[in-house]
Amino acid sequence: MKIKSIRSTGSCCPAQWEGITDKNEAIYIRYRWGRLTIQRSKPNGTIRDAINEGKLLYSEQIGEECDGVIMLEEVLEIIEKKGL
Repeated sequence: MKIKSIRSTGSCCPAQWEGITDKNEAIYIRYRWGRLTIQRSKPNGTIRDAINEGKLLYSEQIGEECDGVIMLEEVLEIIEKKGL
């Protein structure tokens, strides 16, 4: 998956981003309570589609329960490492 554009919609508690992939899928990334989740819509879908009906690409507890802060660079490294 290649992210064509992405913007932050929350810097902490939760840290979250919304974006578009190179296949015109909406992508929603959220980090809250130490859990990182990444969801993607179908092509030409909206962020709402990604959140409510999207495919869950990744969900993992990577931090402590009260953690809600992560840098986008860290998220992009995880996406690359996991081959998402």
